[in-house]
Amino acid sequence: TGDLDVETKPNVEKKAGAKRKKKAAESDSDEEVLDNKLEDNPAQVKERLRRGCDCKDNCYRGLNPEAVYRHRLNIAELTKSEHDMYLMGITMASLANPAETSRHKVRRRLRACY
Repeated sequence: TGDLDVETKPNVEKKAGAKRKKKAAESDSDEEVLDNKLEDNPAQVKERLRRGCDCKDNCYRGLNPEAVYRHRLNIAELTKSEHDMYLMGITMASLANPAETSRHKVRRRLRACY
C-alpha cells in the first residue's frame, strides 16, 4: 500500500498546477472580457465596428452594422452540421480562383454565386 500513496502524490501536484492556470485566466482585464462579449443589438455592433481590431488596417471599414447583426443571428440558428457546411463553402469560395478550374485550366463557364 505504500506504493499507492507514492503514485497518488503526483496526481495532487498536477491538480495544483491546473488551479494556477485557472487563476491566471481569471485575472484577465475587464477590457478583454468586453471585447469577447457578443453584442445584443445593431447599435452595439456599430460601436464594436467603430473601435476596430488590433491591426493597423481598418478591417471593418464598409461593413453595415445591421447586416452584421442579422448575419450573426442567422448563423446562430444553424445546426452544427449546417454551420460546418457553411464554413466549408465560404472557405472554398474565398480560396478558389474564379478565372481557372481546380486543374488550373482557363474557366469557360462562370460558377454560380449564392
